[in-house]
Amino acid sequence: MKKFLSIFTFALVFGFIFPIMTSAASQSEPVTKNSTNDLVVLDDSYIFKVDEETGIYFPEKIISTNKDANGREVQETKPIDDFEMTDTEIIVDGDVIATFPPALQKGSSKESMFTTQDVCGSYNTITTISRSIVEYNKFIMYHPDFSTWREVSGYYFSNGSVSVSVSVGGTYGNIGLSYSPAGSGYYVNTKNSYTPSRPYIQADIQKHYYKVTTKSCTGRVIDTNYRTKYYGVNDEIKISYR
Repeated sequence: MKKFLSIFTFALVFGFIFPIMTSAASQSEPVTKNSTNDLVVLDDSYIFKVDEETGIYFPEKIISTNKDANGREVQETKPIDDFEMTDTEIIVDGDVIATFPPALQKGSSKESMFTTQDVCGSYNTITTISRSIVEYNKFIMYHPDFSTWREVSGYYFSNGSVSVSVSVGGTYGNIGLSYSPAGSGYYVNTKNSYTPSRPYIQADIQKHYYKVTTKSCTGRVIDTNYRTKYYGVNDEIKISYR
């Protein structure tokens, strides 16, 4: 048995209710190193995408950081397809890369999707089966920081990112998305300063199909679940006119 396995049962989120969103999205802080209100990232070479329905944080390794045509910093990442989660830690190749604060550990208000009679507790292995783009260049939402149409020559955006869950309806339901908020990092021109304009966010829709295997601390398989989650990837800020 690997020495890092926790003796507690990791509690997955079940039945979390998302707000319905139209032109704006409820915002949460990006999952970055030493975050105190959510996952605590110990290794800043990783970022995380969260499936809020299950509470699973999918790690991605940062390969490089570059700038796009607008001057925005863009990170190239490599998704980690196999990792482990206990009630206190996320582990990749035997290394603890993030921990959960007490509110997200055993005894919190979150309910477990699984039950077990094992006294020593359980842990989860998460395996990605497939990732595929199912729709390209989809309108996601108008930029939440610009709620009105304006006659301006351009807009400033931050090089940082904000992580949200936004409803796009239909088969996709709520998708996870990161976008650049308003700021001073880079500038996007409009075609002129006298036509009403408004920024919006466009992205490709990625289908993520994965397996969650819950095991006892002795390695016995307790339960196996297959799940699908959709994310917005390759996001871009575009300008709409009227």
